[in-house]
Amino acid sequence: MKRRQWSSEEKVAIALEGLKHRRIWALQLWTYRSKGRCPQKTDKLWV
Repeated sequence: MKRRQWSSEEKVAIALEGLKHRRIWALQLWTYRSKGRCPQKTDKLWV
């Protein structure tokens, strides 16, 4: 099986996906924190 090369468009799309997810995570963490529901352990994971 030959390993296929990613095209630059695909790389950009993947990077954008990652950013989108990171933004969603940050938003979720922020809402948890503002509600005072975020446990200490996950707190360290997010930072």
